[in-house]
Amino acid sequence: MRMVELSRAVWGIALLAATRPLLRTMRTAADTPAVVTARVLGARQVLQALVTTVRPSRTIRLVGAGADALHALTAIGLAAGSRPRRVPGLVETGLAAAWIAPVLMSRPVSSARPIAAPRSSGRVRGRAGPRHRCRRVPASAR
Repeated sequence: MRMVELSRAVWGIALLAATRPLLRTMRTAADTPAVVTARVLGARQVLQALVTTVRPSRTIRLVGAGADALHALTAIGLAAGSRPRRVPGLVETGLAAAWIAPVLMSRPVSSARPIAAPRSSGRVRGRAGPRHRCRRVPASAR
């Protein structure tokens, strides 16, 4: 599990398990709409972390980054439009941006198994001694 998925899972679990204390820490009211919204977001974070860990393809990561970008836009809108919800909106915007950046900066992940590199020395690993190479015997010498 990469650090991005781990941090996403931890944040999601925290939103699910300690919703009210987290909201109070962010100086916002722990009313029913805020608690429900935080728990839905927590469930999405945990689900996204699991899906990205199980199927770490480039497509899955880009879809997740798209969801994070949409989330960041709505959270910044919340921060701009609601003074009491400004801190949670900014926190969520920052986290979403932090989770988008590594996806956009990473190289594509191949789901294919790596191909073993050919040996250049011809030596058997862990064995000292002269090089022994198999030589092809011409058909006329057989």
